[in-house]
Amino acid sequence: MLRIRKFKIEVTATDQDFHFECDFKDGLNIIRGDNSSGKSTLINSIAYSLGMEEIIGGVGNKVLPYALKDYVEGVDREKHKIINSFVYIELENKKNKKITIRRAIVAKGQDPKLADIIEGPYLSANGNYQVVHTYLHDKGSAQNKQYGFFHIWKIFLN
Repeated sequence: MLRIRKFKIEVTATDQDFHFECDFKDGLNIIRGDNSSGKSTLINSIAYSLGMEEIIGGVGNKVLPYALKDYVEGVDREKHKIINSFVYIELENKKNKKITIRRAIVAKGQDPKLADIIEGPYLSANGNYQVVHTYLHDKGSAQNKQYGFFHIWKIFLN
């Protein structure tokens, strides 16, 4: 069993920071909103944070909308150019162990094939957590016991 506990998007633009956070509760969580309010962006960002963006049509950040990669439109319709953007997802397994995955969408000098696995509930509790830098979508990375994202993910799920 896997539970999503929290999800966060952080965007740093040239002149302003933007973020979105949501908590998930046990049971059914319903995502609702008006057209163009970000429902699909949320679902696609969750898939991306889990390294599963292939199910939405590609590999890497190209599956995500411009609002997470290029620019954010402010309330006044002004466009704010994005410098960095990240997704975080806090997960809990059947043994109540929590990890947080941090993955860059756009970050100078950081490959989107790199995903940080933070050993603990980074989004919901302050602490000094160990970080494991892992790789996904590289040849052989799924079998790499030390740095393979999906190998570590498999261990966490069992």
